[in-house]
Amino acid sequence: MAPENFTQIIQSYKTFIVELAIALGSVESKDYLESAAIDIIQFETKLANITRPANLMYDPTITYNPFTVEDFQSFVDSTDSTFGIEWENFLSDVVSHSGIEIRPNQSLMVLGKDYIEKLIPILLSTPSEVMSNYIQVHAAVYLSKFSTTTLREIKFNFTKVLSGQKVPPTL
Repeated sequence: MAPENFTQIIQSYKTFIVELAIALGSVESKDYLESAAIDIIQFETKLANITRPANLMYDPTITYNPFTVEDFQSFVDSTDSTFGIEWENFLSDVVSHSGIEIRPNQSLMVLGKDYIEKLIPILLSTPSEVMSNYIQVHAAVYLSKFSTTTLREIKFNFTKVLSGQKVPPTL
């Protein structure tokens, strides 16, 4: 992709985020929304930069990493002990309604151990407001296809720039 196209896509994405927030009733100023959109884009760029190249995505020796819950906790703590997630408790909460009991010696498969190593410092250095805005934008994008014509049009305007699609999808 040519750099000038990339710049156009980034600008269009920023506009998309701002228009989406306004359409959803944000009371923030346009300047604030533009600044928040830039923060989201910078966060997404960091995430993209640590993503494994496509040719390695399906390499099982890199992708699939068996751990016990206890070993995974040690691995995360060795990456950064301030990360603060107690994995046994977290996983127990996630499966609490299923009748599954999580124990320290429970086996689990961790996908992308290398990604997690690189992700933790990014999460620790990113303000929670940026991560919250990122999640809200992605939730709104997903739900937009089930929403108003205005939201679908905002999404399609970005899709046109991103993919060159000329006609909006039919419902």
